[in-house]
Amino acid sequence: MDERDHKTQVEAPINTGATPTIVAFTFQFERALYRLFSSHTSSSRIGLETLDDVAELIYRDNGIVEARLEQDAHTVQAGAQPYQDSSRKLWHTLRVWLSHLDDLRVSYPKSKFYLVTNASVPKNAFVRLVSDAESDAEVIAAVSLLRKHAAKIVKNKKSEAKTEAEIVQKYGDDALKYLIRNLSLLDKGGTGSEVAPREAAIQLFHLQSKIAGKAEDIRPFLGRNSTSRVRCTPGRLPSSWPRPPDLLLLTRHSRFAHARSLRRS
Repeated sequence: MDERDHKTQVEAPINTGATPTIVAFTFQFERALYRLFSSHTSSSRIGLETLDDVAELIYRDNGIVEARLEQDAHTVQAGAQPYQDSSRKLWHTLRVWLSHLDDLRVSYPKSKFYLVTNASVPKNAFVRLVSDAESDAEVIAAVSLLRKHAAKIVKNKKSEAKTEAEIVQKYGDDALKYLIRNLSLLDKGGTGSEVAPREAAIQLFHLQSKIAGKAEDIRPFLGRNSTSRVRCTPGRLPSSWPRPPDLLLLTRHSRFAHARSLRRS
């Protein structure tokens, strides 16, 4: 493998230039809030810029910790979507996930991978065809499709995804099958209702009609009024993974969240 795949830390996500950084981060935060309030368990922790753009760790009673890693891509370009067949954003994400797959499978036996965007992704898009694979036969076909697309990109010397695709195609079928089997594409905001994450999070409160019209006034308080500062609990993440100087961790308590700013001691 390329020497970059032996790094002991997760690489920073690619800046596609599709939107200003503040807009992209806002989308991540809204996704984190939506995932937090839509969770069906009180034993989950939501992180921003920890294991991924948004990451959810679910602690089961049997001691197993499940990981759900999410890459978020927001665009304001009409008719555009960031996970196009030969986009560097897509192939970089696949490469980074694959490079940490061994550690993930040890620390989190059940890992899920989500590609999320506010845009609409066509039914015939490569990323949708791969993420829709469920049965053994479909997964095998998806691996073959992935290799064909990677080979095509590698032949194009002008492709920005050439290096990423070249590394991805070097991985064995077992790794590719595991990633594809646990890969999901969530477009149109990723809420399943085509409602933006921010609005969907508000709807989860089931506000009475008398105050439902005040949703715009309530939104700013979702993040601001539920924050407190604490230290990072050692051992939550694999020892080989980074502890960035300023992380934001959201911990679920019943239907409420406390945003925790983690700073290196």
